[in-house]
Amino acid sequence: MIGKLRRGVFGGLALSLLATMMASAAPITPERLLATGDEPQNWLMGTGDYRAQRYSGLDALSAENAARLKLLFTVSLGPISVGEGFEHTRLSAPLVEDGMAYMVDPFGVVYRIDVTSGVNGHIMWTSPRLEQEMDPWLIGQWSLTLHGNSVILAAGDGRLFWIDRESGAVTRTATAADPATGYVLSAPPVLVGDTLVIGGAGGDRGARPQLTGLDANDGSVKWRSFLTGEDFTAGASILRTGAYDAESGLVLWSTDGPASAYGETLRGGDNATNTLLAIDPDSGTIAWQRPLLASDVLGFNDAATPVLLPEGNAVQAGDDGFVRRFDVTSGTLDYAEPYVTGLDWYGERDAVGAPISTGNAVSPPGCPNILAEDHMPASYSTRTALLYAAQNNGCRADLSDIGNLAGEDEGGLYAHSTSTTGALAAIDPANGAVVAEHLFDYPLQSGLLTTAGGLVIAMTADGSLHLLDDTTLDTVWSQHVSSFMAAPPMSYSVDGRQYIGMIVGGGPLYSEISFRSRDMAGVRHLAVFAVFGVEP
Repeated sequence: MIGKLRRGVFGGLALSLLATMMASAAPITPERLLATGDEPQNWLMGTGDYRAQRYSGLDALSAENAARLKLLFTVSLGPISVGEGFEHTRLSAPLVEDGMAYMVDPFGVVYRIDVTSGVNGHIMWTSPRLEQEMDPWLIGQWSLTLHGNSVILAAGDGRLFWIDRESGAVTRTATAADPATGYVLSAPPVLVGDTLVIGGAGGDRGARPQLTGLDANDGSVKWRSFLTGEDFTAGASILRTGAYDAESGLVLWSTDGPASAYGETLRGGDNATNTLLAIDPDSGTIAWQRPLLASDVLGFNDAATPVLLPEGNAVQAGDDGFVRRFDVTSGTLDYAEPYVTGLDWYGERDAVGAPISTGNAVSPPGCPNILAEDHMPASYSTRTALLYAAQNNGCRADLSDIGNLAGEDEGGLYAHSTSTTGALAAIDPANGAVVAEHLFDYPLQSGLLTTAGGLVIAMTADGSLHLLDDTTLDTVWSQHVSSFMAAPPMSYSVDGRQYIGMIVGGGPLYSEISFRSRDMAGVRHLAVFAVFGVEP
């Protein structure tokens, strides 16, 4: 069963054979995806590997030479957007195999870019424009998956396109679900063997939360699993991608909070909001499902991607300011510890240790109003054995009851934040303790990357790129690049030279930040692939 393949089965492949396969543009196979650590020069998955650690095994770039880091080249992606659609589309990290980069722009155009020269990016082909008219209120995500000789585009409206990697031609299409029901695809699929596991969103528009398994070869539906009963109210969307544990054969996903922060007594059905779940990718059977919050009336969204650890645990840093560790096979909660100082929203814990919201809308000056890991993927460094998580802290300055058109209270509160700042925490996953922290003047955006060279890479909303020491979190290098990243950073190498790649531009997070510098006004509608490296 491919869902239970283990990494060790393929550990004996000779490096010389692997190099030969890569040189001949070998297909992207399950074996290669299970062994991404053997190809640190490539970035074959949006999360870096199945464990979603966002860790690069490259060490050519380090604190010793980071001072020489510079912008090497950029490639403009698509036309300038003058409408609002751009701001309602999330992008995923670029993928790179053997010096060929694959990425998608905000309009659904896929690019293959030759980045082997290190001085420019040559566009080899672009796909047709695959954008479709959608309700701009629905926030979807374009994402790419490498499979065989294809790059598969997952669109926000639930459609998938198979594109030939050599020619750029669309060879097949499929549909995961109907957007007319409110369904939207906000999370990149997880490819396990020949099954694309797809998490559905749109729970806040009435779409019933679901996971779908598609055959990656022909696009047919293998299975569909619903997360709630038919009388479900709203919420429980899957907004971020999952992580695959090869040992147990399970894919782990998180769901978001209840729509409009409905009080728990008003949320009918088999509620699955703010939960972590494990699913068998072969059958679609849900192995276990565990709540992250005992109750929630403040609208938290713990849909962050879980990160898998070497010891068989999963750790997740949620935007409620808590980091949690679970056993992968059973879902048992090992701990739930705050990684943000001064949390005021919870009081007691339930029987298994989950924090219980007090429902208190009053927050003291300087309080944190959390917008954390859901929007900004964390990273686990194999080098330090630490988890790095980002959060944006502010103060709830304006709170109001949520009511319906008849003026009746519906049991929740809207929370708004001003004067948001950013913080990055290094967390010991053994016990959830924060061992180092770096404070920023501006909010963090777009996620983290750690490297074998001892670096943590992040970007703040003022448009500055930061390289930090992975032990002390001291700044090693920082530079203003005018706009923040529209997708998390990634790293690749060509001929032994390491590069940092990212998509810089606007996107949906632009409208959510509390700070905008004046020079960001012209770049909010422009997406650019930017590559940084050290001059030889």
